[in-house]
Amino acid sequence: MSDPRFTLQLVPRSPEGQGALETYFSAEAQKSRKRLPGAQADDAIRSFRDAVTHLTNRCDDFLTGNAKQICHLVLGKVQSGKTAHLLGSLAWAADSQIRAAVVFTGITDSLNEQTCKRLESDLAELSGNPIRVLVVPTVRNRRDFAEFMETLLGLAHSRSGIAHSGQPLPVLVALKNRARATAVATAFAQLAEVFGESSTVLAIDDESDQASQNAKSRQRKVAPTYRALAAVRSLPMRNIWLSYTATPQAVLLTDRQGELRPDFVAVVPPGIGYFGISEAMAENFSPGRVEVTDFRVRASRQPSCPQSLSDAIWRFFLTAWVRSQFPSNFYCDASIPYEASQRLDSTQMLIHESGMHTDHNRMLRLVEDEWEGLKRLAVKYVNGSLAEADRSSYMQTFSDIAEQLDKAGAPIVPLMTEFGTAEGQSRFLNLLSDCKIAVINSDATAQAAHGHRPVDDKDYAQHKTWILIGGDILGRGITIPHLTVSYFLRSSKSPNFDTVLQQLRFCGYRRDYAKWTSIHAPLQSFEDLKHMEIVDRAVWERAAAWDRDEVRIIGETMPRVFYVSPAGARFEPTRSSVRDPDISDHSIGTDSIFGLREIFDPRDFRENLALLKRWKAEAGLAENQSDSKWLRFDDVPPRSLVRLMTSWSGSADECRRLEAVSELFDPGLQELGLVDVPSVTFVSQFLADVWDSPTDLINRLGEIQVTRGARPGLSGSSLGEWREAFQNQEFLPPNHRPVLKTPHIGGGQRSLRDGIPHSAVIFIIEPILALEESRNVSSAMAGGIGFAALSPTNFEIRTIGHA
Repeated sequence: MSDPRFTLQLVPRSPEGQGALETYFSAEAQKSRKRLPGAQADDAIRSFRDAVTHLTNRCDDFLTGNAKQICHLVLGKVQSGKTAHLLGSLAWAADSQIRAAVVFTGITDSLNEQTCKRLESDLAELSGNPIRVLVVPTVRNRRDFAEFMETLLGLAHSRSGIAHSGQPLPVLVALKNRARATAVATAFAQLAEVFGESSTVLAIDDESDQASQNAKSRQRKVAPTYRALAAVRSLPMRNIWLSYTATPQAVLLTDRQGELRPDFVAVVPPGIGYFGISEAMAENFSPGRVEVTDFRVRASRQPSCPQSLSDAIWRFFLTAWVRSQFPSNFYCDASIPYEASQRLDSTQMLIHESGMHTDHNRMLRLVEDEWEGLKRLAVKYVNGSLAEADRSSYMQTFSDIAEQLDKAGAPIVPLMTEFGTAEGQSRFLNLLSDCKIAVINSDATAQAAHGHRPVDDKDYAQHKTWILIGGDILGRGITIPHLTVSYFLRSSKSPNFDTVLQQLRFCGYRRDYAKWTSIHAPLQSFEDLKHMEIVDRAVWERAAAWDRDEVRIIGETMPRVFYVSPAGARFEPTRSSVRDPDISDHSIGTDSIFGLREIFDPRDFRENLALLKRWKAEAGLAENQSDSKWLRFDDVPPRSLVRLMTSWSGSADECRRLEAVSELFDPGLQELGLVDVPSVTFVSQFLADVWDSPTDLINRLGEIQVTRGARPGLSGSSLGEWREAFQNQEFLPPNHRPVLKTPHIGGGQRSLRDGIPHSAVIFIIEPILALEESRNVSSAMAGGIGFAALSPTNFEIRTIGHA
């Protein structure tokens, strides 16, 4: 190819040298060995390599196949190393036949900047310079876009579309908005025109639960940003799409046939030393959870700094002093001694109370006033001008904080003598003086921002201490590397699970100093976190199963999402605007979990009779026959209940519903499901009497005592036709089948539940006659087997999906 536009001068990587992915693995391995001892480092290195190659092997399979596109949902924990995994995917792409890649970073410049810095430092600067980072301009900026395209086409040409070309991979970095996504689509369309439709590109959607999903799904419309992103994926060239997130609900609940829906899931397990929501809610961390009771109005209405905020600030500076002066004590739980490791010499505190800029500015002033007051006290303590009573009160406050830390297991009490000396207070004053207080929001030039926003360790190293006031960008991607104190008040009357989970910046690799960390929040927030921990754990288990079994999660086969709402829980799984309006959202409240209505096909009757007989025999169930009407089985093993529900014969819609409910008994759901809840199953003795000889049923229909009103089929329904079909083991035509007008469950069935002295899931299986006229047995049209379940008390479980 000799297009005169291609003037870019390139220096190829040595063909004898190590590939980009192996070079990247080596660099990451060095980081692990600085943080972990030999055996643990080996495990961490192996685990990370396995997680990356697990996904890239699937991508290799795609490249050797004939499919046009593939999409993987890549799920990791909040701040657990998803970006490192993402960089591994790009390193793989640099070694492959991928022509170009794009990373959609988020909706703010700060995330864009952070991603660019990480790409440059961790990939572009590796030996051989395997990638070239290109920030995407808008198409309307004609000069910049023309220069951008010239560079992109030159890099793509040099790679020749073959693996291990030795030339850098062009990696586009784009904000997640319509203009930038349109620019990416335009650029890739030109790539397809120049190099052919067989060329392959890689698109990475970072924080894919954010702006990537269709914000007009509920209206059955397409949002501009979603349309622009979908245009990238629908280009004629082959493409791999990777959607990275820690909260997949927004991705899984959007349009069934949406352009950005993933085909499969790949999970990224957190590395050694990760401190997440499970650790924060563990019993041994209870001293680190500090309840806030005095922050009752917004920051903009606070006349002065609340005591809880003052306490949190003083606690932060005391722990920062320990980190600075006694790092070995601070890192006493670290696997490698402080002296043998390289650690950031800076400590941070986060305050997140509101998304409103007026609150940010007021919070900034409150914090600055408290900080200035603490500095004045420290100055007077050092120069001896502080009155004795004030001096004693000053030190008593820090002693109280030390006592709280001591309860958490932090070895601070022996250090307090040093803290009270003139030298100790002088060093404390120096630490106080080297503090940066700043608001982090989407406008880095705002007055409250106080200068350049920190992005990486080099930025944070400019000051010994930082107090960051969370703004509107806190919920996605912002890294606070050495966070010790979190003052978290951000809340909503109707919070979305995925949004709140992303705001938990206290998650990360903090286990080495977890005893020194604290989370200050209202009691309601801690209750919410307990609920979120349960949901997060269950979703993770579900996704791991989808990954292990390579479950296809798109189209008709997509799985359902489950979540639990204990009495009073406030969460929705994701924002309502992105949810498919056709999604099925079943609330399992205080009565019926399910009750089948399409039960009157005679062939289904026969098959379910045989199923019940086989199920009882195979499960080896012991009967607790409470009276002559019922076989009663207590605490049937969950796997047996699942087998019964998933094997039941009925209409396609009701079988899908049964399958959805059966998953509530999956042990992987843990507290999210019903596996640990007692159960009682009632099977009518009448059914047991006839399952050995189903033809006896015809002569015994009059013995069926439960009757319910039913709608005839569109072409009519008659008991004679039903009898004939039953004897001939045939299905009734769909338009001849009656359907229950009302639920199976009535007073008689509830009385069975009322007779159980404990809370339990109650299953009821019994014969029912369909009556065209209520209470008129002579109007019977068909017989069927009613199958229903009543929920235990205080459960509000919801099954949500496209079933």
